[in-house]
Amino acid sequence: LLRLAYLLYDASDEAVHSTLSDLKFSGADARFVRVLLTLRGERLENTPLFAREMIALYGDYALPALSLRAYKGEDTSALALTVQQQLDRGVCVKVADLAVNGADLAAIGIPKGREMGNVLNALLAKVMKDPDLNTKDALLDLAKQMYKEH
Repeated sequence: LLRLAYLLYDASDEAVHSTLSDLKFSGADARFVRVLLTLRGERLENTPLFAREMIALYGDYALPALSLRAYKGEDTSALALTVQQQLDRGVCVKVADLAVNGADLAAIGIPKGREMGNVLNALLAKVMKDPDLNTKDALLDLAKQMYKEH
């Protein structure tokens, strides 16, 4: 799929959609190629937060996605190093990576459902900005504060 993204790098979004459809790629594969290609117009920032956001969006393909930009002659080596450092740290980039889960939040009185989902997503946003917050005690304290504010 990465090779296909290289081939389609300079194509318009319409041409990409048409090509993927004509070649009978599965919906999941076609979506993934389109996601990889979203990086072609994005402003790259060599920051740990941007690296974590890339990992959240591209998963195991964060570094290969950067290679698309390098393919066009852009120096992405510093950002690639930052992404690799974040990967090596095992950063939290999805709700399942949080040090707390729904059972933990239910135990402190947060009802299951939309409210709990909102709290978990808010906790993830905070941990994305500051990975050191991803401890059970810190997240439970934050969750209590968030729930009281709503």
